[in-house]
Amino acid sequence: MNRLLFALSIVVLACTFSGVGAQNSDKLNLNPVIGILTIPSEYDEYPVKDWNYMAASYVKNMESAGARVVPIQWDLPLENLTRIMRSLNGFFITGGDADHVKADGTLTPFGKAIENIVNNVIQFNNEGIHYPLWGTCMGYQIIACIIAGQSSGDYNCLYPQDGFGHVSTNLSFFEGAEQHPMFSKMADDLHKAFLQEAITYFHFSVTVKRDLWETNPGLKSNFTRLAYVLDEAATNITVLYAGTKYPIYGSQFHPEKIPFEWRLSTIPHSFEAIRGAQMYANFFVDEARKNFNTFEGSGIDLDSEIIYNYNPVQVSGASFSQIYFFPRIQPGPLYDVAKDEAAFLATNL
Repeated sequence: MNRLLFALSIVVLACTFSGVGAQNSDKLNLNPVIGILTIPSEYDEYPVKDWNYMAASYVKNMESAGARVVPIQWDLPLENLTRIMRSLNGFFITGGDADHVKADGTLTPFGKAIENIVNNVIQFNNEGIHYPLWGTCMGYQIIACIIAGQSSGDYNCLYPQDGFGHVSTNLSFFEGAEQHPMFSKMADDLHKAFLQEAITYFHFSVTVKRDLWETNPGLKSNFTRLAYVLDEAATNITVLYAGTKYPIYGSQFHPEKIPFEWRLSTIPHSFEAIRGAQMYANFFVDEARKNFNTFEGSGIDLDSEIIYNYNPVQVSGASFSQIYFFPRIQPGPLYDVAKDEAAFLATNL
């Protein structure tokens, strides 16, 4: 019996020192909390002057990778935004159709809110806090436009792009991209599926101007481009980037729709597509685990802020299976881009 106990002790010690069966909790935060930004409502049942919203698929996507979610209202005052961001372990900006830029190239109130988030993320990382940020579709675009605009003074970095409305297509990788940590756990068969089986889902009509990736100092110095797709003219369109100075990431495509959205028949749901979508969520939440911010001692009660306090609803005619709605922090009319453009043209023609 003593020999058996001794042998078991050796096995336990071996597992402990080799890291088998457990993560090193001294180096990872095993309770990550991600903030996801709400956006202005696009639904008649919930008027934009009173409501913000968030597709439930973004929440499920983060939860599937082992994180909890706190919804962050886009119209929070900067002081409140910064305070709660200092308790979070990462931040996520979703897709959507909110205007970020005015006709004169300056930011709308919504665009300014995202610039505040980007500035905070950069500041926190400069302080030595590993603070990841991810933007999907609209989030991808606006993060890039803010970094480009801070360099050039013009935040209007988008151009129209046809051919990518509700479609899945093959993904191509820039040279050396597969060596990025984002793809460190990508198996060969999944890599092949990305290249050949159209498992990446897109829905966008504008994207970042192609030439800016090579000509804008902010984009050139802050990002490496990881993946692209080809348009009808066989021209490559950058659809995935990663920060070179800071843990800031963006995807023009929608990983969250693949496992969690069911209202559109064009969304792929194959095993390979699910694996690919989960890879991005796992990577981002792993990045958040390197952040040790906490709500303890912050004066903010996590249980009062967590997404569990809200119930998603189904909206007739929406492309999302479920949607969360939140009362606006600062109710009132939203910036009207069409009205602003008309006034701008009248003044400058």
